[in-house]
Amino acid sequence: MESLRVESQPERDQSHRVKPRWLRRYPPTAAIYLIATFFTTPLFQGDTSDYVDSVLSGVEFWEFGHLTWRPAGWLLFHAFEPLARWLVGVDVQAQVTLIFMAINWIAGLACVLLLRGLLSCFTLREWAADTATTAFIFSQAFLSYTQTGCSYIAGLAFLLLGLFILAKNIDRPDRSLRTAIFAGLAFAASLSTWFLYLWAMPAALALPLVFGSDRKRWRLVLQTTLALGVFTAIAYAAALAHLGIYNLVDLKAWIASSSHGMKIGGASRVVFGLPRSILSLGNDGLLFKRFLLDDPFNAVSALDLFRLSLWKLGLFYVFALSVVAGLFRSAQGKRLLALLALNAIPVLGFAVFFDGGSMERYFPLYPTFFLSLAFVLSSDARWLKAVALTFIAVAVLTNTIFLASPVIDRHQETVAARISELQPLKSASRVFTVNQQDELLNFYRSFPFNAVNQQGGLNVRPTLAIGTEQIDRWREEFAAQTLASWQSDGDVWISNRLIATRPDRDWYWVEGDDRRVSWKNLNEFFSQFDVERQAGGEDGFWLLARSEKNEQLLKSFHK
Repeated sequence: MESLRVESQPERDQSHRVKPRWLRRYPPTAAIYLIATFFTTPLFQGDTSDYVDSVLSGVEFWEFGHLTWRPAGWLLFHAFEPLARWLVGVDVQAQVTLIFMAINWIAGLACVLLLRGLLSCFTLREWAADTATTAFIFSQAFLSYTQTGCSYIAGLAFLLLGLFILAKNIDRPDRSLRTAIFAGLAFAASLSTWFLYLWAMPAALALPLVFGSDRKRWRLVLQTTLALGVFTAIAYAAALAHLGIYNLVDLKAWIASSSHGMKIGGASRVVFGLPRSILSLGNDGLLFKRFLLDDPFNAVSALDLFRLSLWKLGLFYVFALSVVAGLFRSAQGKRLLALLALNAIPVLGFAVFFDGGSMERYFPLYPTFFLSLAFVLSSDARWLKAVALTFIAVAVLTNTIFLASPVIDRHQETVAARISELQPLKSASRVFTVNQQDELLNFYRSFPFNAVNQQGGLNVRPTLAIGTEQIDRWREEFAAQTLASWQSDGDVWISNRLIATRPDRDWYWVEGDDRRVSWKNLNEFFSQFDVERQAGGEDGFWLLARSEKNEQLLKSFHK
C-alpha cells in the first residue's frame, strides 16, 4: 500500500532541485481542462439567468445562500463592460451572462490546479493523482457547471484553496497562525459564495488531524475554525446591516427565501442524484421515477430499466464501494475513510431532506472523495484499481458524448425551430410550457447567446413548478399572469402539450411525481379555453383567444 502522508519541506525542496515536478503536474492537467471545456457544452445553465436578472434589476441582490455571487458579478460587469460589449454586442443581459460564465470558467481552472496541488501535497503516485484529477474534470456536475454562470464552481475553488493551504503547511508550526488566517478566509469565501459548502467544513477543518493529532495540529485546527467563524460572521453581519435586518423573524425569513419554495426531498433522490453528479445518466432519472411511481401514461418495466439505465447506476455504486474497500486495507486508509465519512454524512443527510436529485448538491463532497480515489489508485490492490479505472473510462466517454458541442448544437436547432414562428412577440406577451423541465424553458435559460433568445420578447413561464409551493396555486397564477399580459396589450401562447389527453414519452412528465397535481388536472383546465391559431407545428403553441368567455374563466380563478 502506498503511504499517504504530507511531504515534508525538505522533501519538497529536494524534489525541486532534482526535477521541477510542477512542469509535469500542472500544464498537462490544465491542458486536459482546456480540451474538455472546448469540445463540450452544458445542456443546463441552472440559475444563471436568475443571477443575471438580479444584477440588472437589483431584486434579491443579497441572497443568504449566495451572498457574494451577485455582487461579484455586478462589480466585474462594471469593470469589464467594454470588453463584454465588444464580445457579445449591445445586449446587456448577454454581457452580464458572459461575465458570470467567464468567472466560472476561470474558477474551474483554479479548481483543477488546486485539486492537483492538493494531491501533490501527499506522497501519492503521480499517475494516480493525474488520473483522479482527470476524473474530477470529466465528472458531469463539474464539466457542466464550470461552463455556466452559477456560483457552485467558484465556491468549490475557495474550498479547495483552503484545503491546499492547510495541506501545504501542516508541518510548519512557525506558520500556524498565518496558515489558519488564510485558510479560514478561503473557507469563509466558499461559504459566502454558496452557503451549502457548510457541509464540507467539518472535514475541511479536520484535514490536519488525519495524519496525526499532536498539539500543533490541534492548534492549527482551532485557529482555522476561529478564523472561519470570524470572517463568515463579518460577511453576513455586513449584509444584515445593509439590508436592515436586526431581529430573528426577519433573519429567518431571509434565510428561508433562499430555498425559493423548494420542497423536494427523499432518500430515493439521493440514490440517483449522487451518481448523476459524476456520471451522465441522461434521462435515466425520468425512467426511474416512472418505474417507481408506476406511471400509467408511460410505463417502464424492470427489463427496460436495466437495459437502458440500471447498469450505469450499478457500475457507479460498485466503483464507490471499491474506493471504500481500498481505504479499509490500511491504517492510513481508514483514517482517510473517517475524513470521507465526516464529509459524506452531513452532505448526504442534507440531500435527503432537500433536493437530493440535483447534481450540484454533492460538490461539497468532491475534495475528500477524489483524494480518496487517488489514494486507492496508488494502492497495490489491482482489482480495486481495475474497477476504478473502468468506471473512470466509462464516465469520461459517456459524459463527453452526452455534452459534446455538436450534440448540444443540434438540440438547440430543434428547439429553436419549435418557437421560431412565435417571433417577434410583443414585450408583454407570455409563453406557457407544462413545467420547468420543458426543453423550451431550458432553451431560454441555458442558451442565452442563441439568436432566437437575443431577439427578445420571449417571456417563457412554466405552468407548474413541480415540488414547490407554486403547485398549490398554479391555476390562480396562470390566470393572474394572463390577465396582466392582456392588460398590457400582450398575447398569451400555451403549449400544445397542455391540452393533450396524455403526455408523450419525451415530455419530461411523470404522473405522481408531485401528488398535488395530475395530467388530468392540466387537460381539464386548459381544454375549457378558446384558442385562435396555432404556430410551431405539431409540437408548437396555441394563441389563447382574448374572448369574453376566457376572461370570465380567468377572473373566476383570479381572486
